[in-house]
Amino acid sequence: MQDSSRMLVAQSIQQINQQSERFQQSFYQHLYQQVPAARALFPNTTAEKTKLVSMLSTFSRLSNFDKLKPAIIALGKRHLAYGVSTDMYPPFKQALLATIQETLQEEVDSASLSAWNEVLDELIDIMQKGDAHE
Repeated sequence: MQDSSRMLVAQSIQQINQQSERFQQSFYQHLYQQVPAARALFPNTTAEKTKLVSMLSTFSRLSNFDKLKPAIIALGKRHLAYGVSTDMYPPFKQALLATIQETLQEEVDSASLSAWNEVLDELIDIMQKGDAHE
């Protein structure tokens, strides 16, 4: 992962944190449209939904990404236990990218979206390694 990608994602996360409630609502709407079965996996509670923005905030420390890998693998294992299958990761990524665009609008450009793609691809790859360890 390139340092420039890490910086762009960290900047986006700061902007997302300022609109976290809107971001969360939008994300779950996008996800449930793409994967209706995901609705059963995520309780409709504020506490549960704030975990998304909290997890994303972790990316503001992307300069230490290698140190985050054990936690990301553990996250993948937890999601497997929740019933998340590997075929749900691509729609998750699409929902997240759509939400970033919708929430940040003109504040996000093609370079930022490219950076998010890179980061999410690596995150998903690491999470799926957690799935494979089960």
